[in-house]
Amino acid sequence: TMQKLADKGNGNYAYLDSARATGTGTVNHFVVSIENNARASEVASAIDRLFANSSNETSTMNEQEMITSLVREVGDLQLFVSSIIGAVLFTLLFLAGSTMSQSIRDRLPEFGVLKALGFGDTAVWVLVVAEAAVLSFAAAAIGLAIAASVFPSVFGSLGAPPAPLSLRVYLVGFTIAFVLAVLSATIPALRAGRVTIVKALSGR
Repeated sequence: TMQKLADKGNGNYAYLDSARATGTGTVNHFVVSIENNARASEVASAIDRLFANSSNETSTMNEQEMITSLVREVGDLQLFVSSIIGAVLFTLLFLAGSTMSQSIRDRLPEFGVLKALGFGDTAVWVLVVAEAAVLSFAAAAIGLAIAASVFPSVFGSLGAPPAPLSLRVYLVGFTIAFVLAVLSATIPALRAGRVTIVKALSGR
C-alpha cells in the first residue's frame, strides 16, 4: 500500500525505505487534503474509526494541532518561555530603575523649583511616574508593533494559518509597561519628593 502511495506521488519508496536507519517498512504520518474544511472533524473521526482496535491505531488532527502536540513533546515550553520573560522583566526593571535614579539625581534643582512653586510630594511623585510611563508606553508600542508584524509570519513558517496578535496581548503588554514604570520610578520619585528645597536647589 505504501509502495502504491509513493508511486502515485512520483516517489521511489523502495529506495527511500532501504536507506532508513530505523522503522523500515513503516510510515510516520500521512497528509490528507479535504475539499470542505468545515468537515475536518468528521473526516478525522472517520479515518480513526477505520484503524480503531488495530495494532496501529491512528490519531488524525489538523496541522495546527499537530504542531502544538510536537511542541509539547519537546518539553514544558510554557515554563521555559515564562522563565525567559521573568528574567527579561527583572533586567528591564533594574535598568529602568537605574536610569530613573540617575535622571532624578541630575534634575534635583528642577524639582526644587517645582516644590518652591507649591508642588507637594505627591505631585512630584505623579510627575516622575508619568514621565516613566510615557517612556515605557513608547517602548511597549514599538515592541508590540514589531511583534505584530513578525508573529503571523512565524505561524506561516510552521505551516499553521497566520494568526494576528489578539487584543489581550496588547492589554497585557501595556499593563506590564505601566507596572514597570511605577516600580522603576517609585524610589527615585520618593527621593525627589522628600528632598528639601534648599538641597534640591543646591543640587545635592
